[in-house]
Amino acid sequence: MRKAEYVRDLASRFADRRLSTEKLIHANDDELAQMLIEIKGIGRWTVDMFAIFSLRRPNILPVGDLGVQRGLVRWFLSLHSPSHTFAISPEKIGGQSDGKKLKNNAKVSTIEDNDELPTFGPRATSSSNVPASGPTNPPASSVQPTDCVNDGEAAESEIAPMPPPFTPSIKHTLNRPAAEPGSSTIPLPDGLSVSVLKSRLDGKKIKGAFLTPKEMEDLTECWKPFRSLGIYYMWSVAKVAE
Repeated sequence: MRKAEYVRDLASRFADRRLSTEKLIHANDDELAQMLIEIKGIGRWTVDMFAIFSLRRPNILPVGDLGVQRGLVRWFLSLHSPSHTFAISPEKIGGQSDGKKLKNNAKVSTIEDNDELPTFGPRATSSSNVPASGPTNPPASSVQPTDCVNDGEAAESEIAPMPPPFTPSIKHTLNRPAAEPGSSTIPLPDGLSVSVLKSRLDGKKIKGAFLTPKEMEDLTECWKPFRSLGIYYMWSVAKVAE
């Protein structure tokens, strides 16, 4: 019954035009969150997932996601401490686990990975909204008549299609060494150190979280404007068994 109420509330907002496809696509990140969190049953995490996977916005950071937090801690530990290595969780990228413990030098995934990133057009620098793709002038056969629809429906039919869904190439990225020889390591922000990050993984959390929102923002500052891709990888970072 509770879920039915959520669906009815969402549907009513589309019916009375408080929400529309056009509004969702063109809203900035803050406006999107404000519109959707007003709906029963939708919180900030759901908004972030919708922005990443449905609207495909490249610069979303879900600060409340514990899986992302844990991945960030493991990733940055591996950058700053050779004794804290990571692996890729096969279950999280479509592979099959053989039930054996992972070893430092083990290849943890052998699945095919032919993913390619889509072309979004000009690189976005000030907004996480992805430029719409598709032809500017669609063929005449694809244009729908507007004499049988209202103005709102006609406006939505003119919205350019979204970029195609995609899966970032996790295996190719995470199978590389955390720090390439001769490369500069991303510095840890003030207040975070190898010992602090290790203590977070060992259970010394902050109000149930591995990282605060501010710490997550600071750690991923250099990932802008493509933080969505970075956090997608973080879900697959797993601890290497000793």
